[in-house]
Amino acid sequence: AGGGLGGGSSDAAPVLKYLYERFAAVEVDSHTNQALNSLALRVGTDVPFFLGRGAALVWGVGEKLKPVKLEPFAVLVSTPPFAVLTKDAYSWFDKECGLTHRADDATSSLIDEAIASSGVSGPYGRIVKMREIIEIMKNALEKPVETRHPEIGILKKALRQWGALGSLMSG
Repeated sequence: AGGGLGGGSSDAAPVLKYLYERFAAVEVDSHTNQALNSLALRVGTDVPFFLGRGAALVWGVGEKLKPVKLEPFAVLVSTPPFAVLTKDAYSWFDKECGLTHRADDATSSLIDEAIASSGVSGPYGRIVKMREIIEIMKNALEKPVETRHPEIGILKKALRQWGALGSLMSG
């Protein structure tokens, strides 16, 4: 399989955390955690996720995280017989899509609603159901990649027809 499942970032996060804790001239607290997250984001957009423990909703470019408890679920990873280079996917995205602040606001609003709807307080709130996650999950890189590799869209549609609650391209 190509990249996009966090292999390199899951390696980078503990190394970065160790180096930060070992060589930073400050004690690690909530303020320095923000500094560590900022540094991690510069290493890779999904590195901040791997600094945490467990499931989280992630949005923005990877800098916004909300830890969640999820109900149990199964995952199927399906790999087409080709890989897409990340640099190509981002290049296509930059040419065709661009970022809009409005979309980020809509996503964060949906995430806030999914987490807060039960009114339970605490670091996690309530257990989030997969159907709630599926309603808000998206990958902005899919559109330009599917334009060049329609097999991705065909595979996603087939997975949903076969009973998957949702399907999403990794990366």
